[in-house]
Amino acid sequence: MWVRDTFGHRWASESEIAFAHQPVGCHVALRESSVLGFACWDATARGFFGPIGTLE
Repeated sequence: MWVRDTFGHRWASESEIAFAHQPVGCHVALRESSVLGFACWDATARGFFGPIGTLE
């Protein structure tokens, strides 16, 4: 998983929770087929924004 490889297991765990919600609580930034970043909300607590990460 890109988040785990780039930012570590803690952020990966939170982003997996965000993707499990309905609706999904995460945006992923892409350029062509490359992931550039992500931003999640309501992952571990309602009203909480994060984690968030970009390559640069």
